[in-house]
This record gives sequence, structure tokens and C-alpha cells, in this order.
Amino acid sequence: MISEDSMKKAFLIIWGALMNSALIFSQTPPVINSQPGGIAVLEWTAGANDTGYNIYKAVENCPSSVSINPLTPNFSKLIVLTSATPTSYADNAVIPATTYCYFITGTTNTAESSSSNTTQVSIPPTCNPAIGLNWDAMNGWTCVTVAQLQAALGTIYLNESNNYYNFGTIPVNTSITTTVTLSSTGTQPVNITNLSIGGSYYSFTGAKAPLSLNPGQTVTLTIKFTPTKTGTFTATLLINSNSTTPTLTFNTSGTAQ
Repeated sequence: MISEDSMKKAFLIIWGALMNSALIFSQTPPVINSQPGGIAVLEWTAGANDTGYNIYKAVENCPSSVSINPLTPNFSKLIVLTSATPTSYADNAVIPATTYCYFITGTTNTAESSSSNTTQVSIPPTCNPAIGLNWDAMNGWTCVTVAQLQAALGTIYLNESNNYYNFGTIPVNTSITTTVTLSSTGTQPVNITNLSIGGSYYSFTGAKAPLSLNPGQTVTLTIKFTPTKTGTFTATLLINSNSTTPTLTFNTSGTAQ
């Protein structure tokens, strides 16, 4: 016959195993889904006797240790899960550019285990989606700036020495010229894909597309006005490239008499 003391001792051993049934978060960082506002997805390993879970949350970096009795300051109970499955939870009540700390406990119908280890989640800030996010261990999530992107990828700039010239008045059947210089002022080559001029009695020489200019290189175009009848005439030189400003124009005007 089993004595009462032996039964108590056996009960304490079983209960001790329950209280130490490890609720351990995945050791890999929690998954952060790229959704508006951000979502913290928590995953953990369950103990064999658990029938549910309590999830605790604080808006701070994780402290060195946590407890439920008494509850560690700044923590509150986020949710009570009344089922042992699934062993995951998506917290969408989060704010961009904010850090949260979580831990969980296992529950039975009558008791709650000690706390699991903590896991820390940094919700990304809301950034320009065309530029993106950056992560580093010291600063967490930060928005990538245009300057950082340019530094990483290099800059492609094409500049023109001027964008307008008035030839004034010249006799019919004579010619007059002016020049415009295109400069590659970035850190990566610029590829000029189109050079064209629209307008009667105008032409240009000096380069043809396609054309590539390395950083620091220039090309000079000569624009010629040769009217064969009287009147005022205009034209536009169109320059297309892979520059940060992909289209440049050079406008001209001249009168013949």
C-alpha cells in the first residue's frame, strides 16, 4: 500500500515536471511579415501537458530576466490561448519603428507554468517601398535613404552646359551655329540612348546615339541653324539616357529675313 507521504511526493514530482515543461521560443528570430504596419509572428515549442498559453508583451527591449509572480514591470498579458495548438501567434497590434518583448507560459485547467525565455521583435518603420529597409544589429530596422542607395549603387548624372539659345536674326540661306556640352558627373557611366532634333532648318553634329560617357567624360554637340526662307523658327534637341534625370532638352530659336 502506498503511503500518503509517498503519494504527495509523487504528485510533487509530476507537478514539478509540468512546471518545467519547457516553453521555448524558436531560437531563430521571429518572422516579421512585410504587411502594412508590420506583424510580429511568434512561434514556440510546447510542453507535453499544456492545454493553453498566456502571451505577455512589453513595449521595450527585453530585460535580462522575467517572471509572472510578480509580473515583471511594463509587461501585460497580451492574450490567453485556450488550446495547445497551434504553437504560434501573430500579433498585429504593433506600431512601425517600435521594439517589443514577448514571453509565454503554459497553462493547464488549474495552473500556469513559469515563464519561457524572452524574444524581442523590432517592427520595421514605414518606408518608401521603392527604396526599402535596412537591418543591422546595432540600430535595428531603418529606412534606406536616397543618399545611401546612391552610395551603394552609384550615381548616374548627365548635365548639359545650357538648355536654351537664341540665334537672333540672320539672312536667308546663311548658317549660324552654337554648342552644348553634355557631361557625365555621377559615379557610374551614363548611357545616352537617343539624340534627336525636331524643327525645320536645324541640325546637329558631334555625336550619335547610342553613346556611353564614363564619369568625368564630356561630349560637345554643334547645333546649326540654316533657314531657307523668312520667318521665325524653333527647335528642340532631345537627349534620353539612364541618368537620374532621364530626359534633357535644349531649345533654340532663330529668325531669318
